[in-house]
Amino acid sequence: MKGRNFSWLILTLIVLLFFLCLAGNVAANQDKQTQKIYRWKVQHFAGAGTMFDEWGKHLAERITEMSDGHLVIDYNSGGSIVSASELPNAVSSGLLDAANSYSALWQGYEYAAPLFCASPGLFSDGRDMIAWLYKGNGLELWQEMLDPYGVKVFPCTITDMEVFQYSNKPIRSIEDMKGLRMRMMPLMGEVLSDHGMSVFFLPGSEVVPSLEKHVIDSAEYTMPAVDIDLGFADAVKFFHYPGIHQPSSIGEFIINADSWAELPDYLKLVVETACSELLWYSWLDQGERNLKAIAEFKEKGVEQVILPDDVLQTMNNWIDEWYAKKVQEEPFLKKVRESQVEFAKEWLPYKESIYIPPPEWAK
Repeated sequence: MKGRNFSWLILTLIVLLFFLCLAGNVAANQDKQTQKIYRWKVQHFAGAGTMFDEWGKHLAERITEMSDGHLVIDYNSGGSIVSASELPNAVSSGLLDAANSYSALWQGYEYAAPLFCASPGLFSDGRDMIAWLYKGNGLELWQEMLDPYGVKVFPCTITDMEVFQYSNKPIRSIEDMKGLRMRMMPLMGEVLSDHGMSVFFLPGSEVVPSLEKHVIDSAEYTMPAVDIDLGFADAVKFFHYPGIHQPSSIGEFIINADSWAELPDYLKLVVETACSELLWYSWLDQGERNLKAIAEFKEKGVEQVILPDDVLQTMNNWIDEWYAKKVQEEPFLKKVRESQVEFAKEWLPYKESIYIPPPEWAK
């Protein structure tokens, strides 16, 4: 009799556990269904159809998928709502919840801003920048810079160095640059201007037409993967590496602080994780695209020129001289520069020690 009562007890417990589990699953599903849906309006700096725009769509899709639809990204290509130059203010003011941007767009607010995208003459590739951001104190400084504007920032894309100059004459010496009307990014443009170079800054849409009309003689813009689609191969005969002015490009995902604070912790983790995933996705994607684009440039008769070591060393010296003066005027620039230099003193010797020259057949 006792055995039969024990069996009934066991059966009762099993049935009870079954209904408890069933009730728990129903409650969990109801809780999931009643969770708040957050919607973010996001815009990219780059126009529709570009490689950068594709990456922005990828990030939007990943955030929406990884959040199981609880953070929906209303994605807009560059220029849909505001111009690229207006993105910082649009996010800071709350007109946009977030934007795919790059730190140089903040230069009107903070002079040191471009150094979180690339460090001319100091870091030679994106790995250096990522190492400084995550293993130095670069990311903390970046956030410190944007805190007064009510913006949260995450690195989200990474590319290799840009082309130094596209031109119709080869550049193999400092003398070859003298007299050229050059399109150059602002920071490196100041360095070159200080040494007598004729430097201009033009919007991206004007670069190829200006080359074709001989308004300028040479120009940098981005990397082959992007420039091939913009018509550079039809406007010039030479392209030059390495891009000492822009050894890497780190993209940013900037978020309005109020929009960020409103998210529960698990959705904040989704955003941070999706940005990290896009870092590596973009790095591999742009590398493959660059290889194909360089091959296409060469097929169209555009010759690649590697700048000699003495030219690079001279420009490195110019960059150091420029910093020595500029940091006296810009306290935060000094803070960022010192951070990068201190990190480089340990990182770059290590990086050089593990470098293996390519075999002759690969050169």
